[in-house]
Amino acid sequence: MSTEVPVLVMVTPVNEFSPTCVPRTFRVREDAEPRTLLGSVVGTDTDYPHGGIEYHTPGGPATFAVDRLSGEVRLLGPLDYEQQRLHRLTVLVTDHSQGLGPARPRSGSCTMAIEVEDVNDHAPECEPPFQELTIHTSPGSGMEVTKLSCRVPQEPQRQAFSYSLVGGNRQGRFRLQGAALLQDDLLLGASPPEQPQTYELLIRVADAGPSAPHLSTTATVIVHLVPWRASTVATSTSRATVPSAMTPRLVTHTEPFWQPEPWFVVLLTVTGALLLALGWLLSRHLRG
Repeated sequence: MSTEVPVLVMVTPVNEFSPTCVPRTFRVREDAEPRTLLGSVVGTDTDYPHGGIEYHTPGGPATFAVDRLSGEVRLLGPLDYEQQRLHRLTVLVTDHSQGLGPARPRSGSCTMAIEVEDVNDHAPECEPPFQELTIHTSPGSGMEVTKLSCRVPQEPQRQAFSYSLVGGNRQGRFRLQGAALLQDDLLLGASPPEQPQTYELLIRVADAGPSAPHLSTTATVIVHLVPWRASTVATSTSRATVPSAMTPRLVTHTEPFWQPEPWFVVLLTVTGALLLALGWLLSRHLRG
């Protein structure tokens, strides 16, 4: 004879496998605000029951933080593309719900790559930012007045700039060809000035690369424009009238004057003495 006896077998879970996570790459702009969410770390565990995974960064940089329960990666501090373009963040994943006893948790790790995207946060600078020049009107066209030298000191790799005249170009006497400032009277049909003139030209220099936003600066060029004809005449006149050697000259200037005869002087003196004596006698007679 036989019989069937039900047997209840209870299987105690044992934490056999370490949790894992998949390495990922996050991208973030260098001007991102603190607490910006970059993404999430997803940990998996083949042990049953699933779940109970915690995340943390062992001695990781203070620039990033990982949420202990959700695995969300957030930005904590400022970023600078010029100083560091790539950050690596090691994340530990630990299971706490499987196995018996406090010594049974297992852990794994994965590395997250965080790429910093460049943002145009520095305006170009021109050296010098201010120029003052004196030139003559050009008999032709396209004469170069000056050439701007601009760059971004913090980002020397930026070398593409756009240049535009935004102020002071009266009668359109000047134009830009790249970074070069040209005087171009004949091309624009402008009549040459008869008197010296001063132009305060404002030149806007902006980034022309793919990065946004496009920042700009303004360079100032003061040009004193002297008429070509006036300068030529003055020069030729000066050369014609100034001799090579100076010769001294003696100039005599005669002025006419009247010199009386000696007898007239004696007569005038005696007459004066008699008049004085007569006056003295009259004064005594009137008193007497």
